[in-house]
Amino acid sequence: MIASDRVQASAAADGAFPRYFGVFSPRFGTPVRMNVLSGAIATVFTIAATVLVSGSVASVFHVVLTVAITTLLLSYLVIFPTIVRLRQRYPDVERPYQVPGGHAGLWLSTVLIYLWVVLGSWVAVFPGTLEPLIGVDYDFAESWGVSRATFEFFTIGTLVVIAAAALLGYIWTRRFQPGSDTEQRFLAPGS
Repeated sequence: MIASDRVQASAAADGAFPRYFGVFSPRFGTPVRMNVLSGAIATVFTIAATVLVSGSVASVFHVVLTVAITTLLLSYLVIFPTIVRLRQRYPDVERPYQVPGGHAGLWLSTVLIYLWVVLGSWVAVFPGTLEPLIGVDYDFAESWGVSRATFEFFTIGTLVVIAAAALLGYIWTRRFQPGSDTEQRFLAPGS
């Protein structure tokens, strides 16, 4: 999951989030500032889960870990359509990789992967909701060690807080750091 810090740091370096977080350590080659921010946020959510979620420590850890994995999975709901969009909008930009099959291969792989990501995201955010549709018994409290209401409150609450933080970072950046490096490098004047 540390890869998500690199993605966010790259976005920050590009101007889509405060550039302060887009700095990579020359010594380690890692986005230390973004790693620290990510660790601080994870610590706050872990403490909040410990305080707010009634259940064993193992149950709380399971919920927090699932939320962390879910946020990574949900990011792909934006990433895959963006790949198609960027290939269409900027076809002349040199890319280090190509999907076999050209545009058709790109669309086919994107749609198939996207459907799996949607399914995985649903199961991660709303576990136990699809099992009854296929006749499988699912005891939520036994599986998670917490009630469905507690799990959903914490999961959806976490996702809302993360989305709000991302939106605030984006708005802040647009207000105080207009123009991104990508726009300056790749967009032709007047496009």
